[in-house]
Amino acid sequence: MSQQVHIGKAVKQRLDNLQLSVPQFADEMNWTEIKSYRQIGNASWNTEELHRAGVVLGYNFFEHYQQQPKRKRSYIYGVLVNVEALETEVGRRLA
Repeated sequence: MSQQVHIGKAVKQRLDNLQLSVPQFADEMNWTEIKSYRQIGNASWNTEELHRAGVVLGYNFFEHYQQQPKRKRSYIYGVLVNVEALETEVGRRLA
């Protein structure tokens, strides 16, 4: 199950980390303050604006959309096996 990304919150967090105000961000983005506050309230942004915000803030916001790597699983003799756990257990027993 994937977790919903609220990219506006991620942008706001980056602004806070950089100690930048929304009006300063608006100036850098060439937006009005109203547009900046609205964008920060939005859960999703178009890719062009998100890329520009990332350049302005020195951050890759697209990382928030990358899926976590799935666990390796396989069927062995018809049984679903967590391959990582099996590899760990075998390594432990052989050590």
